[in-house]
Amino acid sequence: MLTQAINTIHIRSLPEKSDELGRALVIAGEKVKRLPGCMLHHVVRSHFNPHLWIITGHWKTVVEMRASFHDPAGEYFLELIKLESVFSIEFNSYIVESFGRAVR
Repeated sequence: MLTQAINTIHIRSLPEKSDELGRALVIAGEKVKRLPGCMLHHVVRSHFNPHLWIITGHWKTVVEMRASFHDPAGEYFLELIKLESVFSIEFNSYIVESFGRAVR
């Protein structure tokens, strides 16, 4: 089955809190992987910036991606924003058109 939607989150941590945040993100990511429609979900630390965490999700449908934002597992990422360990966050979602081109 093809991916219909992709979301990315870039989270920059405070330098002294990066490892702690990373552990929390990995736990959250494991929960999101089990949500309906989640085809692939990664939490990785940037090779170029040790304080940048990149989360990527691939979803069967746009509806399932959007539903994940309201599921307790998906909302956990939003709760992390409130932690004093987060410096900045950037959220993007993409819808993949049938001919293979992604649109924002």
